[in-house]
Amino acid sequence: MSSHSIRLADLAKLPREDRERRLNALARDAMAPRNGQAHELQSRISAFESRFKLTSADMLASLRSGDLKETEEIASWAMLLRVSKRAPR
Repeated sequence: MSSHSIRLADLAKLPREDRERRLNALARDAMAPRNGQAHELQSRISAFESRFKLTSADMLASLRSGDLKETEEIASWAMLLRVSKRAPR
């Protein structure tokens, strides 16, 4: 993966333009076909789902409702999901 990272809570505090720029950079880096990071992104998401025995959708719902605490791992997983949604297909 890219060396770019940011917690969701920190991302939410950024001005809209900065937030969009950060997310677009993450998506570009993650989905660059020349280095196989698109496959790596999906593999990392799948690993989180297996480790936590939750689908990504269930994790996001639990995070939003406050039933799941935003740990460093959960923040990383959520960021991977946001990047995968923004990435060109």
